[in-house]
Amino acid sequence: MFNKLETNALGSKTNNLFSSEPFWVIALLLVFLSLGLIEASKLPLFLDTWWDEIMHVDPAANLYFGQGFRSSAWFAQSKDEFWAGYPPLYPFLLSLWMQIFGFSLSAARSLNYMLAALSALILWKAVIRLNLVKLAACRILLLTLLLVIVGYSFDFRPGRPDVLMTTLAVTAFLAYSIPVKRYRYLCLVCLCAIFPFAGIGLIAYTAIFNGLVFIYLKRSFFKEFLAILSGLVIGSLGLLSFYYTNGVFRGFLASTLTTSTLSMPGSKGPFLDKFLSDIFFGLTSGYRSKWLLIFILLIAVYNLAKKEFKYQSLASFGIAAGFSIPFAMRTAGAYPLYYDWMTCLPLAVCVCSEMSELLRAYRQHYLRSALLALTMALLLFAPPLHLKLLMTHWGSLDYAVVDNFVTQNVHKDDWAAGDPLTYYALRNKVEIVFHPFYIQAMSQQEKDRVSVIITKPTSDPPLQWIGDFETITSKLGGFWYDTGKSLTLRGAKSPFSPKQVELRIYRRRS
Repeated sequence: MFNKLETNALGSKTNNLFSSEPFWVIALLLVFLSLGLIEASKLPLFLDTWWDEIMHVDPAANLYFGQGFRSSAWFAQSKDEFWAGYPPLYPFLLSLWMQIFGFSLSAARSLNYMLAALSALILWKAVIRLNLVKLAACRILLLTLLLVIVGYSFDFRPGRPDVLMTTLAVTAFLAYSIPVKRYRYLCLVCLCAIFPFAGIGLIAYTAIFNGLVFIYLKRSFFKEFLAILSGLVIGSLGLLSFYYTNGVFRGFLASTLTTSTLSMPGSKGPFLDKFLSDIFFGLTSGYRSKWLLIFILLIAVYNLAKKEFKYQSLASFGIAAGFSIPFAMRTAGAYPLYYDWMTCLPLAVCVCSEMSELLRAYRQHYLRSALLALTMALLLFAPPLHLKLLMTHWGSLDYAVVDNFVTQNVHKDDWAAGDPLTYYALRNKVEIVFHPFYIQAMSQQEKDRVSVIITKPTSDPPLQWIGDFETITSKLGGFWYDTGKSLTLRGAKSPFSPKQVELRIYRRRS
């Protein structure tokens, strides 16, 4: 199934620069990065999409500002403890990124766009070296699919570590193509030892995916499989030792076992009920993998009709991955929207590989034109960049409006509890910023010190239990008054986000 170390440059060797594969790879990544960096400097299109982002950015920001690896945005730890809410690799990397580009909205959010572009380059090199996608136009389409699928279904949402996990996964894929076996095994062990430091979900995914590959490749993949498992074990022990050494092992367990990192509400009960619930969930959700799964199923039906379908084919592997990975991840504990790349990535490779085989018989200049048009349409109009929506709402997404509103209404010695939309504006203007999630972990002394709240008077489901004024003050206590200062923000409507958000300033009565 994986024809290792055979290369095929079909469609990439040409005397015409504008028809060469490297030219289109570079052009594709430049378009993606240009649009992405523009979006990174703006408010999110969907105004309630920064809750998770701030929780992962805050430890990096504190580290950047010289305040230690701590967070006042996590629900299971004090702000004075070493942060153990999530594996540390992403915030460490983001802190280094801030050392280069400073602390700002666009700087913090740009890292994941660069990681996504790097992932695309690595995947391109890997499929060429493994001879998986033989047609250059289909490889360009594959890169586009990767750039489209590594984000959320709502928004790209930089600030989460999921794109870093994608980068590590495709790097291991490239390491598998190393021709010298001892170097290949060593690289796989070392890379997979890093995986636990990027995300707990990546451990489960790597075991599930490579178990599936082992079923298909059997003995020829046995040593690679052992190298990958060895790396995961070494990395997992290293991660646990890291938290134990820093005295926050219990905090790490409290954070991990009470979030969708390894657990997810719903889909509980008898096995058959859970199985049927998972199937219904996958078919009716907004996950992008279902469209790729439908496509690979159509290809498989076509091959069956021609009596050319083979068990040891990428079409067969894609179908197995499309059904087994979501179900296995949800059985293990979690398959939220931001994990959909785990299924999309192998499915995209399988779809583009099978398309390449089916289309090689056609005249290539027609194929190139059709796939180029599809690629540009995906890049410009599909999530995560939402170009059409971005242009429609361009005038209302200027973060300077939030920054000015915060600057005019806070003091340097304030302790602020703020809506996540205000985080980047508040972070270097007040003494401490508290994420609404953190309030449940606050001491009474910290609650008494909060002097200003910037949030919504009320909020619509599903977030009304987290961050509106009434909910926050019911946990903080004390007496508060509305200063009369407000800011109305407008974005795009989604099932999970209101089209309009009003932020108001509240202060504690002395």
